[in-house]
Amino acid sequence: MAMAVSQTLKFACNIGTMFPQSTSLIKRLQLAKSCGFTALEVAFPYTWSLDEWNEALTAHPMEVVLINTPLGPNKEPGLAACQYELTEFLAGVQQGVEYCVALKCSQLHIMAGNEPPYDGQRMNFTYNIRLAAEILEKHGIVGLIETISLE
Repeated sequence: MAMAVSQTLKFACNIGTMFPQSTSLIKRLQLAKSCGFTALEVAFPYTWSLDEWNEALTAHPMEVVLINTPLGPNKEPGLAACQYELTEFLAGVQQGVEYCVALKCSQLHIMAGNEPPYDGQRMNFTYNIRLAAEILEKHGIVGLIETISLE
């Protein structure tokens, strides 16, 4: 029995992984548009300045649906669950908010990092996520967390 669908499915392309043949943001958006995409996920929008984003999105209007918090100072994949990184974590959340606001993106993936387990890690992660949630709420941004198991 067929199920009625009330709205059209919408897919977002991840321009960080798609179209690696071009480092140009404008060209990547042009390629995404030519493939029929109207929305973007951008894991790390910080590769490009906000001026470059403005120029690219003006030339090729698309909805930015998700970005990640920036990598840590040593290229760690996030800092939310890392010890002794509160200042850097909050700076990353603030930078993520700045980009979300400028790109009109309503979702920010708060990256946890991949530090080895330590005593109090769950409590530290929970504390940091709560701090991030308070910041995001002020801007109407949804925080996302993602569980990744290496085992």
